[in-house]
Amino acid sequence: MKWIKLFLIIFLIYYGTRQPAYLSSAKYQDPNLAQIKRVQTFLQKYNSPLQDNAVDFVHASEKYHLDFRVLVAISGVESGFGKNTPSCAVYNSFGFSNPGSFCRWYNFSSYREAIWTVAQALGTSRTYLRFQQTGSINELSCPYNNCSQDWAGKVAWFS
Repeated sequence: MKWIKLFLIIFLIYYGTRQPAYLSSAKYQDPNLAQIKRVQTFLQKYNSPLQDNAVDFVHASEKYHLDFRVLVAISGVESGFGKNTPSCAVYNSFGFSNPGSFCRWYNFSSYREAIWTVAQALGTSRTYLRFQQTGSINELSCPYNNCSQDWAGKVAWFS
């Protein structure tokens, strides 16, 4: 009986104090942490309301095979990084139009929704594929901004 008690005590001490792997003190480390911090720091510099969505910029860009800098740059050109959005579409920091809307702009419910929607639309477009192939930012300006060299130059400057 003493051996059983001793065994139970040793067992409880050894296994009772170990944490399961999923409760480990080592927290999950996002492999994109450096890029997320880079975006967040950049947006903080512009006092952007989008700074808390840095993770969305990076993860949406990764999912849709975009250069995250281009997505951030477009929001900078179109809305000053979310500071100058239409009053009827306050989360539309990309100038994403919706001709069927009463105010002509797509009315997102959050910055997160805007980032993911625009990333999907851009990342699945032939326009972005041409941009990837040529490396010319002008490829993005033609279908969206009537081939505006000014727009393309600003996007290139921010990215």
